Amino acid sequence: QLLPMSVTFGDFVVFSRGVTPVTSIGEEYGMEMYVGISNNAIKTVIIPDGILQLGTEAFSRCSSLTTITIPETVTSIGDYAFQWCSSLQTVDFGTNSSLQTIGSNAFQGCSSLTTITIPEEVTSIGSFAFSGCTSLQTVDFGTNSQLQTIGDYAFSDCSSLTTITIPETVITIEGSAFYGCTSLTTITIPDSVETIGSQAFLNCTSLTTVVIEGQYIYNNATSTSECGYLLQYAQTVKVPTSIVSTYDNSFLEGLSSTTEMIGDVEYTVFTI
Repeated sequence: QLLPMSVTFGDFVVFSRGVTPVTSIGEEYGMEMYVGISNNAIKTVIIPDGILQLGTEAFSRCSSLTTITIPETVTSIGDYAFQWCSSLQTVDFGTNSSLQTIGSNAFQGCSSLTTITIPEEVTSIGSFAFSGCTSLQTVDFGTNSQLQTIGDYAFSDCSSLTTITIPETVITIEGSAFYGCTSLTTITIPDSVETIGSQAFLNCTSLTTVVIEGQYIYNNATSTSECGYLLQYAQTVKVPTSIVSTYDNSFLEGLSSTTEMIGDVEYTVFTI
């Protein structure tokens, strides 16, 4: 029997062994009960407060699902949770979301998703998490984002993504994280970033403006192994003048440059 087109999970679900509180959807850990859904008829899902995790493949391949409401109580979205939900357009997190992790392949292939706001408590985005979200134009991390790790291929082949500002808490951008983001024109790499993995920005053919805010990335920006082809197609590179005057990058410093103010900080603008 097919599930209805709209599903609301209540506080309890009836199993053959009785009435059991639901805390996890998609997996079973110990005695916690789970409900896994994969049904082409579902269009809207509202998950109630009290759910702590959306487990592996919780809503994978729900190809008609357009809207999901995730409550503040959810702390993790598991691997493949919404993979190939090709009609998904809206992901609504609670105002004070407790979400901390987005698993590998969690939203891979959600080709109708145009915008996503990553809750501020999220510290890691797993590998391939948003890979192949070909309509994704905007990723908002929020002013107080706690994000530390962007996994390998996390935003690969997001061919409509035009600009992204990496949160100032990010330490690691793993390999191929933005591979093939062919519409990406501008990116800001904050001072916090210590590692950019192999091919992180390979085939970002429109990436013409790069803002580098940290000394390590500035020193290594032209290294394909250290900075993942960050400057492969760059035409303009902006770096705080205080960094340029203190540290070395012989390639950039050999180019013509001007200065401009961004906020109250003076930047040296290199033209490649």
